[in-house]
Amino acid sequence: MPLLDRLKTGIAPPSGLSLPEEWISLSMAIGMDMELQPLPDSVGPERVPSWCLEEGVGVEDETLWPKLLSICPQDMVDGLVRAYFTISHLLWPILHTPTFVQRYHSLSDRQNPSFVALVLSTCCLSSRYAQDPRLVDTDTASRLLGFAKQTVANAASVRADLELVQALFNMSVVQEGTARPDLLWVYLSQAISMAFDLGLHRRMDKWTSFSAVDIEVRKRTLWALYSQNIKASCTYGRPPMLRMGDLDLDEPSAVDDIYISAETGIGVQPPDRPSVMAGFVAAVRLHMILERTIRGINAVPEDTTVPSTFPYLLSSSPPQYRVIDEVTLLLRVCQDLPGDWTYNPEAIGDPDSVRFFQRTRVFTLQHFIRLLVARRRFSEALVGISAASSGDGLQSVLRQIIQSALGIVGTYYAIDARGRLGFFGAHAIVQLTQAGAGLIGVILFLRSGTSINKESFYNRSIQALPAAIQVLRQFGNRRPAGLRSAQLLAEFSRACQIPVFTTEPSDAVDPVDVPMLRSLARRERDSIVMSSVGVEQNFDDWLGLALQGSQDGWNTATS
Repeated sequence: MPLLDRLKTGIAPPSGLSLPEEWISLSMAIGMDMELQPLPDSVGPERVPSWCLEEGVGVEDETLWPKLLSICPQDMVDGLVRAYFTISHLLWPILHTPTFVQRYHSLSDRQNPSFVALVLSTCCLSSRYAQDPRLVDTDTASRLLGFAKQTVANAASVRADLELVQALFNMSVVQEGTARPDLLWVYLSQAISMAFDLGLHRRMDKWTSFSAVDIEVRKRTLWALYSQNIKASCTYGRPPMLRMGDLDLDEPSAVDDIYISAETGIGVQPPDRPSVMAGFVAAVRLHMILERTIRGINAVPEDTTVPSTFPYLLSSSPPQYRVIDEVTLLLRVCQDLPGDWTYNPEAIGDPDSVRFFQRTRVFTLQHFIRLLVARRRFSEALVGISAASSGDGLQSVLRQIIQSALGIVGTYYAIDARGRLGFFGAHAIVQLTQAGAGLIGVILFLRSGTSINKESFYNRSIQALPAAIQVLRQFGNRRPAGLRSAQLLAEFSRACQIPVFTTEPSDAVDPVDVPMLRSLARRERDSIVMSSVGVEQNFDDWLGLALQGSQDGWNTATS
């Protein structure tokens, strides 16, 4: 670690130029009113030299910015950067706003491939919600995305620095909203690997080469990577690439950008000005609980049949500690939330867009964690390894699944009714998709003929599922991933003959063929498997009969 002192071989002397006053006025969120304050006059020519557009000219340091301007005029780039700081930066504040803005208008930084890649990634993110008709009426957005992918890939192949880690992170968020959201792992894995190489997962407080701004930006970037990694693991069922045990890092400071500088260090947040970073810190803590949750969901059962195997010897007899329940941890985090980030029914109509965004974000994330915890308990109850296996316990778990799903679906449905869905992106698509999947699971279980009083549970699930699909379709107008998720839920519901709002009649009894869903054959179970898994096998039978379109499948499976 002492070698980190040599990472910065030189520090650029201060330019002596102060940022324009309009760039220092910050909003209630990040300390910067990006919507109302104009950008400073652009530095450098807006006209693209013809030699930069000739075929055969390589992408060099000094040609990247002109090539960007050949795709997006300077005023559009400025508008996209402004839009990024009004929404995306509130969700993932990986940049120090005053420092970024100063570099944005520096000629030398515009020749830096890593910084240009970072600017391109921010523009790609904000192009999803920026109110510029040129992004809709032309192919500018797709050309910008293609150029960003090329620039990020070329730069990452020859260098590694913080700006590239941030660019790769942004590109993973961009990819999450496309028709191929699974490709976010390409950018995310590269960003995490590069972050490890740069030591972002280690404390930097002991070394004088890093200013307060450097330390905070590094911490924010790494925690954003961690949260995105955990969230993606929930979506695709993959083990996380970055875990809490890998980090020697404290939380970011709950202080906004204008109170942090390289000269004065980290200042004090005024008590009458709520910090947007407090919302980010709360979100990071919630993702820590989320990691605990998915770790339990993805836990691999121990093979006790062959106790002499080497993996069994390594995994046996772990130390026993008192483990706090995830819901209890969730309550602790929520109790520590600042008052301005605590959700209430009036939050959806809050005229302050920052308070509205942060409150609803934390609220839906809480319900998302509760949903996954309840779904895990439900799975455990099916195989008889949980205290919830009793009738009352199972009914309580089903109620938790439905309540959490309704909290997610109802919130986004109300937001859509007010025309404010543009504040939310791929994270909302993930939550709505998982809420819909949980509701489908409840419906299929209630159809199995269980003794649980299912009337109210069934009706609520049937009402909420179409709403989830409808909101996902609204997301699909700007993000293909939303349309894909809506199609998946709708097609699965159709295959299982669940009546949802579709163009087809809900009472169709003919066999249903869904090309995007494919049933995989299971091996015959060995006799050594406990009989308690019979419920799980029955569930597979019910689902298989539904996919085959059997009219009386449920009666046959439960007889």
